[in-house]
Amino acid sequence: PGAAVKVFLTASERARAERRTAELTEAPSAAVTRAEQAQRDRRDAPQSQMAADAVLIDATDLRLGDVIEQIVGLISAKRAGT
Repeated sequence: PGAAVKVFLTASERARAERRTAELTEAPSAAVTRAEQAQRDRRDAPQSQMAADAVLIDATDLRLGDVIEQIVGLISAKRAGT
């Protein structure tokens, strides 16, 4: 709660399922992964709310490097007082 910079990272179900499927060595289909994620998301929803002062980053169409760059930019801006 006391973090100087808070980020709420999100991505579409499709993008998350495709990424997760690509990470797994014995991957189920993207559809199976997506269904499992949807179930987990419903279960985790009560504790996965965005803080009022968090910055939303939608990573659906972003690469990892792009996300990191955005977060570093937020931290740099905070340190600079802007």
